[in-house]
Amino acid sequence: MALRRVAWLIVPVKAFVRILLALSPLLLPATVAAAGVPLTRATGAMVEVTRGEGTYWHEKGVAPDDAGAVYAHLKRLAESRPRIVRLPGRPGTFLVSDFGGGGAENIGRCLILLESTRGGIRELSRTRGAGDAYNLDPVVFVGKGRTIVLAELGTEYSWGLRVYEIAGATIRELGSIDAGVPGELGEGDPTPFARVSLVGGRLVIRFDTDLVLGTGHEDAPIAKKPVVFRQEGAGFVRVKGPTRRR
Repeated sequence: MALRRVAWLIVPVKAFVRILLALSPLLLPATVAAAGVPLTRATGAMVEVTRGEGTYWHEKGVAPDDAGAVYAHLKRLAESRPRIVRLPGRPGTFLVSDFGGGGAENIGRCLILLESTRGGIRELSRTRGAGDAYNLDPVVFVGKGRTIVLAELGTEYSWGLRVYEIAGATIRELGSIDAGVPGELGEGDPTPFARVSLVGGRLVIRFDTDLVLGTGHEDAPIAKKPVVFRQEGAGFVRVKGPTRRR
């Protein structure tokens, strides 16, 4: 009889533990939730190049001839002021932020995955456009076989980030984070303060600075550092932490 009672107790305890494990990333404080397998920031400083009346930027480490070939390819398609970065472990493949042209959701800057071949530059994939944003500046993080991109978008001030993953010949948008660094004239780019890690196969993005939660709003609260967002479903949610008013 006693054994039956013990067995009866074990089943609900196990179920309760499973529920706690599933909820724990949202219940843990920011410093703990940010722990995991860190990804390495792979994008370095950018170099500005002027060619005739055109200007483009490429990451240090991209051969000037390769950057020039990418720029020439894009300029034949449409107006072009590209930012060109490398993809570690994939020589001859570049991630570019440039104007997509077209209509509907292709308007504005988008990210374009390009590959250099013997026959010239070939487009592999592109994202939807960023609308009226002037910027869509990519920063690449790599590790554990994954390539993650944080792309800051905005005009005179930051509109936050879009998060992407590159796998093979595709770019997939994972969600967005509407947050920026507090500033007198609007929010600033949060990517210099970002760290990316994997926790249970999901992305955790930590910012080691205070962030405005909701860019472009004067009454938006400011989250105190570190500010942590965790991948959930089709987007990202902030791990609960302290906030303050402007």
